[in-house]
Amino acid sequence: MNNSGLPLFKGNEPDTPSLPLIGSSSMAKKSKKAETTEKTETPEMRALRQIGTLLFGQRWQSDFARAIKLDLREMRYCVVGGREMRLPYWKTIRTLLAKRKERDMEKLDDYARKVDAIIEKLERRAAREERAAA
Repeated sequence: MNNSGLPLFKGNEPDTPSLPLIGSSSMAKKSKKAETTEKTETPEMRALRQIGTLLFGQRWQSDFARAIKLDLREMRYCVVGGREMRLPYWKTIRTLLAKRKERDMEKLDDYARKVDAIIEKLERRAAREERAAA
């Protein structure tokens, strides 16, 4: 019991914790289920999940399915391994990745030009300050 007079735990006795103990059957079931899921993930399923997350973020399945013109239900079947993604969809995914790479390269080139301009500006300022100090 605490200062308010209420029991600390919901068990029959004050010292009985209400949470499952480590190694209990409910915890064992959860870990076995997690192991089964990890063991059955194929390289294709993993790639699909990783590419989807890269292109569309954490909530990627519906946007990804729409982008490759695939029914959302079928996308979900492919993600969990219920069906294999067909070849035309993989080719569309390759095209999406190529477009993303091109777009990102343009952005990276733009950022590199901005960084070069900043470096040049700072180097000119440092040279002026050095001449003024001399």
